[in-house]
Amino acid sequence: MNDHYLDHLRREKLDQAISIPKALHFGPRQSNEVAGYTLLTLADLRPDQKWSEATAPLRGIKGIIDFMREYYNVSYAPNTRETIRDEAVEYFVSAGLLLTNPDNPNWPTNSGKYVYQITNETLQLLKNFNTEQWNNTSKIYLEQIEPIRQELTRMRKAADLSLTFS
Repeated sequence: MNDHYLDHLRREKLDQAISIPKALHFGPRQSNEVAGYTLLTLADLRPDQKWSEATAPLRGIKGIIDFMREYYNVSYAPNTRETIRDEAVEYFVSAGLLLTNPDNPNWPTNSGKYVYQITNETLQLLKNFNTEQWNNTSKIYLEQIEPIRQELTRMRKAADLSLTFS
């Protein structure tokens, strides 16, 4: 594959990945290039693969950065880990698209073994992207994910309540 064609495939796959959070009603911060590359990485999709080939590997932030560099020719410095975590991963987790540490829920956040994985529902949704089933699948997905989002929002608000002692 020549470099020009590979660059075209990379851009096309990124544009598609950015369109998915938009279709799921995510805001601009979660529908940007960082989010797109993160989604591609967590679906283990190289530029030359079809969405139907998506899988759900376990990946930490370092693994996400390494995948982006290897397959999408995008380099993020180690000090940008927080950008990836804040702009994509954490929001995807809170929206119910990703699981944290499905292999061991006890890993602390600062552990090098802390990983993320797309949910089975998200995997099925991604596998249907660019197919005739996409509209129906995304509609069903949104209906299923909305109660989860509402519960996560309620839990976050409850956790944000501060206690005042007099």
